[in-house]
Amino acid sequence: MIHVFLPDGGVRSYGTWTFNHKATGTEFEQSYYSVQQFDEDGNTTFIWEFFDAGSIFLALQ
Repeated sequence: MIHVFLPDGGVRSYGTWTFNHKATGTEFEQSYYSVQQFDEDGNTTFIWEFFDAGSIFLALQ
């Protein structure tokens, strides 16, 4: 499958999620990136999300 990303008004989001481990109170940060595309009616047709799950494992060490 090939995805072609054209400048079509899709939305790209970047950020950092910050949260605490419920049992230990340890704080975690995770990098986040997403791509969202819409059809001509404004409905979401595609969402692609990425998280840096490796940062959780590093924080637990």
